[in-house]
Amino acid sequence: MDFLRKSELINSILEKIASLAVNDWRNIVYYTERLRGNNIGLRNKDTALCWVGDNLKLYTADYPLRSSMEPYKTINILFEECEKSGDNWCALFLFLDHNGKYYSKFYYEGTPLLDGNEKELDKRINDLKS
Repeated sequence: MDFLRKSELINSILEKIASLAVNDWRNIVYYTERLRGNNIGLRNKDTALCWVGDNLKLYTADYPLRSSMEPYKTINILFEECEKSGDNWCALFLFLDHNGKYYSKFYYEGTPLLDGNEKELDKRINDLKS
């Protein structure tokens, strides 16, 4: 997949995530997995964490990011376009802070969220958010 197109889609996803965040958000972690199976089609699962205030308190109440289809559609487009070009990732980690700094990481093996492996999922999230 063309680097500029991939960047464009990631930026679009980040914009959607930021627009759905709660007031006074400071940091957001968004982690998603996509896995195509022969018999069941595309499996997917997402999780999002949001920290608010200057003391970076984890926001635990429900908020629109957890249920919105906004980033979901664009993530599927990214996944499918990458897949067509042979870039077969299975997980995407996104970090965004309120100053606009962000980073992304693609994973090419392992789906701890889909597999229910909390230990590996926590490791991925904690390794990258710090």
